[in-house]
Amino acid sequence: MSFGRYSLHRWKLPDLRRVERLEELRKARSELPGSVGFVPTMGALHQGHGKLLEKARSECEAVICSIFVNPTQFGPEEDFAAYPRTLAEDLQTCEAVGVDLVWTPRSEDIHLPGCETVVQVTGLGGRFEGVSRPGHFQGVATVVTKLFGAVAPHRAYFGQKDLQQLILITRMTRDLLMPIEIVPVETARDQNGLALSSRNRYLDQQQKVEAAAIYRGLQRVAEVAAGGQREASYLEEVFRHEVSTLEGAGIERFDLLDPGLTRTFEKGESITEGFCSVAVRYAGVRLIDNIKLCS
Repeated sequence: MSFGRYSLHRWKLPDLRRVERLEELRKARSELPGSVGFVPTMGALHQGHGKLLEKARSECEAVICSIFVNPTQFGPEEDFAAYPRTLAEDLQTCEAVGVDLVWTPRSEDIHLPGCETVVQVTGLGGRFEGVSRPGHFQGVATVVTKLFGAVAPHRAYFGQKDLQQLILITRMTRDLLMPIEIVPVETARDQNGLALSSRNRYLDQQQKVEAAAIYRGLQRVAEVAAGGQREASYLEEVFRHEVSTLEGAGIERFDLLDPGLTRTFEKGESITEGFCSVAVRYAGVRLIDNIKLCS
């Protein structure tokens, strides 16, 4: 596996440092020079994370990556216990990209005993994905706020695959007057177009090939919209037709969103610009993706 100009097999950074405890993180952070770029992750790193880390490496004098599977953003029926944990491989990836510091915090250093504080982005946090996953974005906003407070980065990097998360964190950072620039990074995709995700590990190779129908469906929606047909129910049928090749797949969410993610377009309404955002459950795995729609 390789990421950009770095190879996991040919290049090693001897100065990679890993810390666990909060006090270790704070000491190590104080020793880093200049601008600090931060990539928060839940581990199971793939080439999409590699793109985030590479962009941070190219723009900042120091790079920190956190690896923490956050329990508060998982619902009761979701896969927290089964979520892939591949720390040894993740550390190799961080070495290869040139990360300076990896923080693998213990849960008690993030969710302090007796903590009574949560962070909610009201409005956006309860829409779209927030309807499908109640409490998810409160868990995300709270943990990211804690990570930002501990790491104190100048820039933080997030992928556009998780579109609502990206917009929510950007808005939260602005609203809370955090002096952090949120840098969006284009969705990384497999050769067949499937958006890269840690949960793709649950799919076998043939299922990954078949799941590329999700992105083909999004591309088709964008093509039809660009051609002038922008009525919501028609665009949904276009997507459903493409995804119908996925045996046993269920479309859990199809949203046509305005640029600010303040609303979704319903049957009979036409979208001029914004995003098409979807969640599809296939082979027991919930896959999300999106595409920009232009006027």
